[in-house]
Amino acid sequence: MVRVRGNRWGQEDEPNAQLRIDAVPVKDQIRAPDLTDWKPLPEPKARKRKKGEPLRAVSIGDHHCPRIEATFHKLFVQYLRDQQPDMIHVNGDLLDFPSVSRHRTEDDFNHDVNECLASGYRTLRDYRDACPDASITYLRGNHCERLRHYLHDNAPEAKGIRPAGDPEETPWHDLRRLLWLDQLHVDYIDAPWEQAKKALGKKLTARHGFSTSPNAGKIILDKLSGSTIQGHDHRLWMTLRTRHTGDPDDPLEVRLAMSGGCACEIPGGLSYVAGG
Repeated sequence: MVRVRGNRWGQEDEPNAQLRIDAVPVKDQIRAPDLTDWKPLPEPKARKRKKGEPLRAVSIGDHHCPRIEATFHKLFVQYLRDQQPDMIHVNGDLLDFPSVSRHRTEDDFNHDVNECLASGYRTLRDYRDACPDASITYLRGNHCERLRHYLHDNAPEAKGIRPAGDPEETPWHDLRRLLWLDQLHVDYIDAPWEQAKKALGKKLTARHGFSTSPNAGKIILDKLSGSTIQGHDHRLWMTLRTRHTGDPDDPLEVRLAMSGGCACEIPGGLSYVAGG
């Protein structure tokens, strides 16, 4: 049974107003984190860049909250405070959702949905507090999709539930609602993780990734145009490919494929990753 509690502002509803969905045995209650200890910040004010000045963007992903690496997180937030980038892009798998995964959970790795939501929200809130005027974007990864897939497989009728009388309201299970993305001024790229992407420049795109092969760089450069930053495989690597164009004004084309590592714990961080 799932009891979905809280009205559209996160306040507690009356007990008889709780929604009960007997077909979905998700552990505990699915609810958005509490916002009472945080005052939402005003809309970000984009920094004016001089003509020809590049966009300063940071891409980070694979936090797998709540198994985010705590020391790395503190150092990264300090980096954000010091550097004040124009854009922070969260490149998938902010959340892990092991309790609704097809993988078998371990005793020390069975975090319920609410633990993941609370940790993911705190992570985004730290980024917003550190950079009140940065553009923050977030796309889902395959682990973030676990909740959607679980509901689709076990209670498809529940997916479209919205507050009565407001057909345009965000569904109760949507991560935009559960992570308070509008309040955090986070732009949500609401697309299936395999297709979701963010343009960081004219020729550079970030996406969660689709290859975990040791030859992922070659695969990406074969399939995609331009340059690509991915996450997904938790590795650090870079592959360059050059091509002679025959154009005297632009004789050499250089494309990049890169994996940006991960923000999660590595030794013992994900119970089903062999070797850590």
